[in-house]
Amino acid sequence: GGGICQISSTLYDAVVYANLDIVERHNHAFITSYAGAGKDATVVYGSLDFRFKNSRNYPIKIVSSLQNGIAKVSIYGIKEETEYEVEIATTILNYIPYNVIYENDSSLESGREKVTQNGQKGCKSITYKILKLNGKEVSRSVLSTDTYSAMNKYISRGTKGQVVQTPVAPEIPQNPVVPVEPETPDVPETSEVPDEPTEPEVPETPTNPDDAKQDEAA
Repeated sequence: GGGICQISSTLYDAVVYANLDIVERHNHAFITSYAGAGKDATVVYGSLDFRFKNSRNYPIKIVSSLQNGIAKVSIYGIKEETEYEVEIATTILNYIPYNVIYENDSSLESGREKVTQNGQKGCKSITYKILKLNGKEVSRSVLSTDTYSAMNKYISRGTKGQVVQTPVAPEIPQNPVVPVEPETPDVPETSEVPDEPTEPEVPETPTNPDDAKQDEAA
């Protein structure tokens, strides 16, 4: 970080302050330490570039320098009839939290922890270019809307002299047996009700004993 992108970001700010037209510009994946949100311009050879157009009436001259890690870019030109004062204003819409990731380190004593990478929040931002004339704002336009990812925080946990057990995943059969539910017998919607039993007929008792004897003789 801070290589050619530091130069392109510094040039980008100078171009905006000179009120030149931006043709192509891309923000970094993470917020940089040398430029705030909305004020950076990343370049990747063959993929991403920073391009601008001299929209003034006369040629311009660009002078750059680098000393003690500080980049400086100045743009010179002939003043026009109307010269605006330019301001860059960035509003953070929301922040993106980072995660804390722990990693085992066998070279570190057990029980000790060491931060190997500090975390950094990401954010979503909108940047405006404000033009002023005699100290009064005359226009405000959206310069860019950017999203910067969060940078996770990494912490090493010491495991020296400690036996680390790796959990074993249970074996999964290749052709698992799926239980089959028993079939439910069909139940008839209606059932026949048996007829009520019929009482046996009782023979009539003869009223005349002689008649009974005759029946027996017969």
